[in-house]
Amino acid sequence: MNAPPAAAVFDRSRTMAGAVERHAAERPDDTAFRFVARHAANTRELSWGALDAAARRVGAALLGKGLVGKPVAVICPDPRDFLIALCGCFYAGAVVVPVPAVATRRSAGRIGSILEAASPAAVLATAKVLEQPWIAELLEAGGIEGLPLTPEAGDRLEAIARPTDLDGPALIQFTSGSTGTPRGVGLSHANLASNCSAIVEAYGLSAATRGFSWLPLHHDMGLVGHVLTPLWIGCRSTIMDPLLFLQSPLRWLRRAGEEGATITSAPNFAYELCVKEAARGGDLTGIDLSSLTAMVCGGEAVWPETVDAFCRVFATVGLDRGAFAPSYGLAEATLLVSSGRRPSGPRVHADPVEGWDGAEAGGPVVSLGRPVSGVGVTIVDAGGNVCGDGVIGEIEISGESVGRPVGVGATVGGRVPTGDLGFIHDGEVYISGRRKEIIILRGQNVYPGDIENAALRADPAIRPGAVAAVAVRDGGTEAMILVFEADRGLGGDDFTAMSRRLNQGIAQATGHTPDGLVAVAVGVLPRTTSGKIRRHLVSDLYGKAELPILHETRRSSARDEAGPS
Repeated sequence: MNAPPAAAVFDRSRTMAGAVERHAAERPDDTAFRFVARHAANTRELSWGALDAAARRVGAALLGKGLVGKPVAVICPDPRDFLIALCGCFYAGAVVVPVPAVATRRSAGRIGSILEAASPAAVLATAKVLEQPWIAELLEAGGIEGLPLTPEAGDRLEAIARPTDLDGPALIQFTSGSTGTPRGVGLSHANLASNCSAIVEAYGLSAATRGFSWLPLHHDMGLVGHVLTPLWIGCRSTIMDPLLFLQSPLRWLRRAGEEGATITSAPNFAYELCVKEAARGGDLTGIDLSSLTAMVCGGEAVWPETVDAFCRVFATVGLDRGAFAPSYGLAEATLLVSSGRRPSGPRVHADPVEGWDGAEAGGPVVSLGRPVSGVGVTIVDAGGNVCGDGVIGEIEISGESVGRPVGVGATVGGRVPTGDLGFIHDGEVYISGRRKEIIILRGQNVYPGDIENAALRADPAIRPGAVAAVAVRDGGTEAMILVFEADRGLGGDDFTAMSRRLNQGIAQATGHTPDGLVAVAVGVLPRTTSGKIRRHLVSDLYGKAELPILHETRRSSARDEAGPS
C-alpha cells in the first residue's frame, strides 16, 4: 500500500468561486482565457473582470430559480459560453454537471445517459442548443427545465455562494466509459481544491503559467487540467477547437509555441499522430517547444515507443525531454493520481513482474511517477489483499482528492476501485491494463497491453493507440483476436506477411498466439472521448459482424460464434 502523501498546501476554506472572484478583483483586465476557433485567426479573449461580470448575471438567474445545491447540467459547445456557465453555477452554489459539447443528435445517447444518472434540476445551455428538437425530447422525458444562457442581460449577483460544507458536492464529473456506460463521480469543493493544488505542485505551476489545450472541456483532463486549475491559480489558459488538431496534429504544437505555452496535455494517441505527421513530411518550420516545461501524457496507456519517438523528433524544435510527463489520472480522483515528470525524462520498467494470477507478465512499461499530494494508491489482488512491490493487482485510490462514484455506497477502507490493473515499483505507479479487459486464454490470464506491446515491436506498421487485443467467444471458451488499423491500400500479400511477423513476434514475446488477426481502416476502432480504444465494443462489433474489415485471418472458428467476453 502506498499511503496518501502529505496533502499539498492549500486553504481548505477556498472555493472555486472565491478564487475567480479574487482574481477578478485583483486583476480585472488581465486575460483569463483565450479561444482559438476553427478559423484560427479568429482568436477571442475573456478577461477576469468580464468572466466575473457574466458569471454574476448567470448566477443571479440560477439563484432566482432556486437551484442552490441542486445539479445543473451545462451543454455549451462554445468554450467561452461553457466557462461563463460553469462559473455562474459556482457563483450560485449549484452543482455543475458538464455534458459533452458536441450537441448533435449523434450524441443524444451519451447525453441522455448522463442526464438520467445525474438527475439535474435544470439544463443550462444556449438558446440554439435548447431549440434543437432532440434536446427538447430529452428534457421532456426527464422532466428537466431548460434555462437559456444569457450572460449579457439580467440582474447581477452581488454576493457569491460561500458553502459552509466544503465536503458537499460542487461538480459531478462523468468518466469516458472505455469498458461500459459513463459513470458519474461526485466531487466536493475540498476535492477540487486538493487536486488543483496537487496539479500545481506536480507540474510547478503559478499565476505566470501559460496553458494550452484542445481537449474536450467536459472531460477530466480538459476540464480540471486546463479550466479548473487555471481558475484556481489565476493563470492564462488558451483553448483551441479540437477540429484544428484533428485537421493537423502539428497545429497543436505550432500554436502552443506561438502562445508561449508552458504546459499542455493530451492522450498518447495525440503525440503519436504528431510523430506520424512529421514522418510524412509535415512541416516543422516555425514550431518552437522551448517554452514548455510540462507536456502531460495521460488518459490512456503511455507507450514507450511513442515517448521515445516524440522526444527524439521534437528535440529538434526545442523540446526538453524532461518536460515530457507521463501521468496517471481518472475522474474518480478529480484528475491527477501520479506524475512521472522528472528532469531526466520518462522512465521505463523493462523487467517482468508477477501477474494478476501469479504468472509472469511484462514488457516495457512507462513509469507514471509517484502519487501526488493528497492521493494514496493501493494495489490489491482478486481477494482484496494488498500486493507487494512489483506485483500486478487492481489499483485503488484514496485521499483528499478522491470523489465518490454516484450510486456507490461506502468503500472498503475509504478506497475507491479504479478497474485499472497495475503495480508499484520503488514507489512509482505503472499501469498494465483494465481488469475487465483481461483475456482468459486456455485458463491463463492474458493482458491486452502485453499482446499489443508485442505487436508494436513485431511490425513497424502497427501504430501505438491503433491496435486492440480482445476476447471473443469460441465454442464456449475465449479466443483472442488482434484488431489493428492499417492504410486502406494494404494488399493481401502485405497482410499475409504482416500476419506472419505478428504471430511470430507475439508468440516469442508472450507465449501466446492470436486466434485471429484483423485489419481495419484508420479511424475505425471505436474510442472514448479521451482517445482510449473501447476494447469491449470492438469485441461486440466483431461478434456481430459489424466491424468493417479490410483483411482477416484466423486459426479457428473464433468468428463463427464470436461475441463480447
